[in-house]
Amino acid sequence: MTALWAVLPTRSAEAAVRTATACSGRCGVVVTAALLAGPGPSVVAALARVAPVIVLAGLHGEPADAAMAARRLVEYGAARVSVQAVDGAETMAAVTEAVGGDRVLAVTLRPGLDDAGVAGARLGDSRGRVVSRLAAAAAAAGVGGVLCTIGDLGVVHQVAPHLERYTWGARSRADAEAAFGRGATGVILDAAVLAGQDPNEALAGFPEE
Repeated sequence: MTALWAVLPTRSAEAAVRTATACSGRCGVVVTAALLAGPGPSVVAALARVAPVIVLAGLHGEPADAAMAARRLVEYGAARVSVQAVDGAETMAAVTEAVGGDRVLAVTLRPGLDDAGVAGARLGDSRGRVVSRLAAAAAAAGVGGVLCTIGDLGVVHQVAPHLERYTWGARSRADAEAAFGRGATGVILDAAVLAGQDPNEALAGFPEE
């Protein structure tokens, strides 16, 4: 499995497949909710034929519904699916049981959400404590990996060192190298990296592991 992943910055299935084909052999690709909302989950099947796919749609809600959605996405060919850790252990456990922990990434807090944002969302009094709590809950629920920011990698490692640690938001080679240096299993590049760019040129210089 590749260690470098790129968000597909498009809502068109045709453009997504073209971009994924150009990325093949260099990185895996990430499908967001915006792409799923357009052509639908069948786009995952088309993409999976040319590159490994992570579906970063943040499964949430009723545990049974989240589990069913995860199962369908994996049937379409997703290598990994994401679930919102803030939705609780029951939802994470249901998704894990449906597709296997090694296919599940529990999402902690998105990039750009500082302590003030965390407090405003009533998640806790500090980002570090919230990430620590969510990572511990994810580990207890049986997920195989956690998706966090580069800055949160250390916190996740302290709480759940056995979990794979994926990080998102990398915009440069320096960001990716910093993430791998801090123990990231996988690095998801920001959508801006490929937006309007030739994939081969945009990915030139990025480390793959």
